[in-house]
Amino acid sequence: MKQTEFLPNVQFKPGNAAHIKFWKDYWLSNTHLMVDFPNLFNIALDKNSSIAQNRTKSYWDVHLRRAVQDWEMGSFVELLATIESFNSNEDAPDSMN
Repeated sequence: MKQTEFLPNVQFKPGNAAHIKFWKDYWLSNTHLMVDFPNLFNIALDKNSSIAQNRTKSYWDVHLRRAVQDWEMGSFVELLATIESFNSNEDAPDSMN
């Protein structure tokens, strides 16, 4: 099986969240955040960043190339609402389901 056939069928279970891609991997739902929030993905500073790179210990810090514009604010608030319940476990490695 090729990697391109295997990865679309894998959902990741974040541990320390260092190796799971914030925008591109299945980790929170049955879709990618880049699909659910394409306008924010387009302004992401690093489209390959990990979950850990977009979060500090107690809050989300999603890195974007520029400030969110008025017409993007609804999507940004929805993104934060979508990811707010996520808790990482810094002592555990990331895994696959």
